Amino acid sequence: MGYQLLGGATSAEVVTEEMSASAASAADIARAAASATLLSWGAGGLVSLPLPGALGAAAEEVERELAAMRAQARGMVAAYTALALSLRWAASAYAAAERRALTLVGGAGWWNPGGGLGLAIYVKSLAMHRPLGIQGTVRAIGGLGSLAPGSLGGFASANPGLLVDSSMHTLGVAAPPPPILTEAAQAEDAPSPSDLKGLLELQDQAARGPGAMLVTRVDGPGGPTWVLTVPSTNMAPRSAWGLHRLVDAMRGNTDTVAPAALAALRAAGAKKGEPVVLNGHSQGGRHVLNLAGSELLRRQYKVAGAFTAGAPAGKQSVPGDVPVLSLEDVDDTVPGMDGRVEVPVGRNRLLVRSTQAPTPDNQGDPGFFGYEHRVGTYQVIAAEAKDDPEVSSMVASWGLAGRATTYRVPTTPDIPRVSAARGRAGGMKLGQEAERSKYGK
Repeated sequence: MGYQLLGGATSAEVVTEEMSASAASAADIARAAASATLLSWGAGGLVSLPLPGALGAAAEEVERELAAMRAQARGMVAAYTALALSLRWAASAYAAAERRALTLVGGAGWWNPGGGLGLAIYVKSLAMHRPLGIQGTVRAIGGLGSLAPGSLGGFASANPGLLVDSSMHTLGVAAPPPPILTEAAQAEDAPSPSDLKGLLELQDQAARGPGAMLVTRVDGPGGPTWVLTVPSTNMAPRSAWGLHRLVDAMRGNTDTVAPAALAALRAAGAKKGEPVVLNGHSQGGRHVLNLAGSELLRRQYKVAGAFTAGAPAGKQSVPGDVPVLSLEDVDDTVPGMDGRVEVPVGRNRLLVRSTQAPTPDNQGDPGFFGYEHRVGTYQVIAAEAKDDPEVSSMVASWGLAGRATTYRVPTTPDIPRVSAARGRAGGMKLGQEAERSKYGK
């Protein structure tokens, strides 16, 4: 299969920071050498006075040494100034190379020309369960923008999130999603989250039925660490994780998910200040990235890490103190749904992206996005990348080795009943009406 690891110790953030620090040191040395040159001229003025006999000979020797020092200092000024400039240029070039690498491993999928034709091919590919992958998805989203006239099209292509919102509004799912109701935590059998395999199995388990949050307590030497697993998109009746919630995730909004996350953690017994690792696949992964920066969650718990698989992560920044690991399959459509091939990797943020698509988990129903998006396919990528030193070090930093107990916290959308008169008066938006109709409200 093959994969590329981006971020960590070799990321542009780390390397350019080191190069910039070296450039600053070189510039300091150049300035110090220039100051020494000036001081030597002052000292030379003192010894250039006419002195008799041996004193005069000694003064001449001092002057020769000062002249040699000045020449050496001038050479140092030139050399270290050049070094500082070279390091700054190298830092810029390294960052550009990383951006280019992210684009190159985005995957072209099968042929997709972009524009209106590319958009049509993209839709057809989904119907055929032959996904275009990350790059093809990004091109198709750009194709939406190309259909708009003039400068509007350029703006739309540069802001794909608005295109997604507009499309969802047309489909009647652009209204804000209803709040999430959480039920009592129920202990259930589940894998240990001590490695990537276990975390992915939890993602798969959270998606069962209408979808639920899973909260796993891991008892380690320093006390408990909690894993909160957020489910992926789920179109089952009475699911809280349908298209409304997906649009909310893509907007970076945590208004409904963060309170539910807090309620789920409290229901399982997590206490204020304890560490929490966030875990999610697809829509759940995007919620995980949003939650990592949620002040509501961070005021109550220490966000100790985040793990995503098959999630659109290209536009979502995460606080630098949260170690993040993301897995992407080059042939998976979903990671490109935010219109970005590049993911903001860095010192504390790793991306593992397959360079050749793994053999997909092609058992059972492929779902809307095909086998390439299934958790089982991401198990193949995880199995290959798990022993990479950067990956294994980050997973170990999450502190998930220990006895694990998992609780299932069922979730349902809180959709209040409304009178027909209020509906006729426009109190509900189209998406909300569709959602209530779907749930028989």
